[in-house]
Amino acid sequence: MALLVSVIWGMVASDATAGGWPQAQGHWQVIVPITSTQANARYGISGNKQSASSYKKWEVAPYVEFGLSKNLTLINEMAWTRDDTNYRGDHFTSEGMSRLKLGARLCLGDWQETTFSLQPLATIHGTTSGDNPSSPHSGDVDGEMAIVMARSAPVLGIEAFSVQEVGYTKSTGNAPDLVRADVTLGLKPYQDTMLLIKSMNTTALSVNASGGLYQSTKLGLSLVQNIAGNIALEAGYETVITGRETLNEKTWRVGLWLQF
Repeated sequence: MALLVSVIWGMVASDATAGGWPQAQGHWQVIVPITSTQANARYGISGNKQSASSYKKWEVAPYVEFGLSKNLTLINEMAWTRDDTNYRGDHFTSEGMSRLKLGARLCLGDWQETTFSLQPLATIHGTTSGDNPSSPHSGDVDGEMAIVMARSAPVLGIEAFSVQEVGYTKSTGNAPDLVRADVTLGLKPYQDTMLLIKSMNTTALSVNASGGLYQSTKLGLSLVQNIAGNIALEAGYETVITGRETLNEKTWRVGLWLQF
């Protein structure tokens, strides 16, 4: 979700539109989100919620964008993760650099008041995380191609925008290939305040090692407040509302947003 949320900085810092739009040439964005995730249940093969080993995760995932040219924005994300699974009193912990993402967003142009972009990303996984047979393992490399559609228009006199991403992920490991459809709706009721409403939907294209088909639907809400110049703070919450072969995760998020 960092890729959806963090690129929307410009709507807080100024009246310019951003998000699925290109980063200004020569300009940087740096977003440092810190998240705390917990789960005590999971969704099984049939989609029914059931008890599971207690799972906790802390993550720091700095995200950087740089406007290389008028239509090309470079993307980088690094994540440090610590997770802990409590299985009948025994704790299984992993800690380290969990992933590195490298990619770009290429603006193709506008049509019907919507900006279209292509966003290729490569992800190198450094750790194996969580009680999830669909999770990537250390050393796996994923390649994703996404179409990004961005549109801004006022809603009841309030500045608003939407960013939609439809992506396909090819895994070189044992994890199945994935398709996702994510939507972020943004409202700016005040000059320095932005509300983000997020829907994140991911489905596997084949069964995993346990014979189940992974699917996850998450909803999220974030408040981003500009505090000084090009500095803003984010506070948010995300939760899985339905799924199969996935943990019932609940995530709290705080973040520091910078632009220069």
